[in-house]
Amino acid sequence: MQLTDGGTYTVIVANDLDALVSNPATLIVLAPMVPAGDNFTNRVPIFGTNGLISGTNNFATKEPGEPNIAGEPGASSVWYVWTAPASGIVTFSTIGSSFDTLLGVLPRNGGEQPYRYRERR
Repeated sequence: MQLTDGGTYTVIVANDLDALVSNPATLIVLAPMVPAGDNFTNRVPIFGTNGLISGTNNFATKEPGEPNIAGEPGASSVWYVWTAPASGIVTFSTIGSSFDTLLGVLPRNGGEQPYRYRERR
């Protein structure tokens, strides 16, 4: 079912003798809202040197060509982007999630596509 399938429909049943026409019926197609950062090109920026981000991956998708993380294919990725303000060590965590998470770090070489990634589970 597609969003464009919504509308008003009438059913007609006919034979050689007669036709029966139904009352109009309205079909409403409800589509869930995908979370911010569902696609790599629409990743959510993280600013600063520390902080907390909360979000959801409910109704998120996996893009074609998206890398597996920690050897797992995943299915509902949400993308964030952060640029380190200085050299040093950084820690990212999914502590507090109510489900088993996969966290991947994909460094950028100044371009828009990741050139390699590190993974931990």
